[in-house]
Amino acid sequence: MTCDQASLWLKFFERRFLLLPDRPEIYHTWHALATSSRTVGLKSYDVRIVAAMQTYGIMSLLTFNASDFKGMGISILDPGAI
Repeated sequence: MTCDQASLWLKFFERRFLLLPDRPEIYHTWHALATSSRTVGLKSYDVRIVAAMQTYGIMSLLTFNASDFKGMGISILDPGAI
């Protein structure tokens, strides 16, 4: 995908979804989750998504990478199963 194509897709999603701003407490929640689960490496990005979800009270995640979020205390929805 080119940068221009990616930009078009981002604009598409921005028109259809509410973008939530980062809150200061996301960092603290992420740090607590990462520390308690002893998360390292790229997995920390997944833990940060869950931390953001928790601070906003979002408990379900639509993802093709369900296995990345197992055991994180959220409900996982697989688009392929819908």
